[in-house]
Amino acid sequence: MATRLIELHCVLKPTGSLWLHCDPNSSHYLKLMLDGIFEPHNFRNEIIWRRSHPKGHAFTRFASNHDTLH
Repeated sequence: MATRLIELHCVLKPTGSLWLHCDPNSSHYLKLMLDGIFEPHNFRNEIIWRRSHPKGHAFTRFASNHDTLH
């Protein structure tokens, strides 16, 4: 993913924007990667996308009911 983000940084205009859709398991790793490539001051917001029909098994784990947009 780092290689792709670096390439995107090279071709993205200064006025451009990047939206990254990821699940909660990797959002914190990707946020650190984005901060390293695009610099933290360029981060604007995080959007939490809640699913209407969460996946998961009620007896074995919590349902996976949201994704993240950075």
